[in-house]
Amino acid sequence: IDDARIGSDILQLKRTLTTETVGARDSNNYYLFSNFTQGVIVNGTQALPAIDNARLYEYQHHVYYVADETQGSTTIPTMKLTTLAATMNEKPLVDGVEKIRFMFGLDTDLDGVVNAFLSADEMNESGANTGRLWDTGTATIVAVKIYVLVRDLVEDPDYVNNTTYKMGYESGTDADFVAPGDHFRRMLFSSTVSLYNGNVKVWN
Repeated sequence: IDDARIGSDILQLKRTLTTETVGARDSNNYYLFSNFTQGVIVNGTQALPAIDNARLYEYQHHVYYVADETQGSTTIPTMKLTTLAATMNEKPLVDGVEKIRFMFGLDTDLDGVVNAFLSADEMNESGANTGRLWDTGTATIVAVKIYVLVRDLVEDPDYVNNTTYKMGYESGTDADFVAPGDHFRRMLFSSTVSLYNGNVKVWN
């Protein structure tokens, strides 16, 4: 991704569908072929390996980010979606999205309750030994705070925007978006999503 807006987060979601794939596979898709002890990702045309009692599930990889889109003589910030098929396919998703940001709710004592919300930068820098809390296994993400800043598509010449929009907090700096005194109206949306299976270690 070489066109993402600097300062806006990028979110990747990787998962398999919960419904088993039975019958013919789509040549444009990828799949996880697995049992309880091993698995392999294959595309829609590869022969399946020999894995005892394995099942087949469609594998999905979605990437959400913000980039500038040129529409005629106008440049519009846009949330874009890139999905994995035979190649990575990119398409505009929502016009007017100027910035997205995520704060990750960490459960550090494994009691199912958030102890702290950290930005992606802090997740990369705060882990013991490895420097990456994503990888240490000492904390679990059980919630995500989502911030979406939306900008009007057309300027209002009678309005000047000098507003500061609070998009979470990051120690040592701030995550505010400060409008540059332009004529665009903006609105900030936020929500918190709980990941109820974040602490599940064993699936039955």
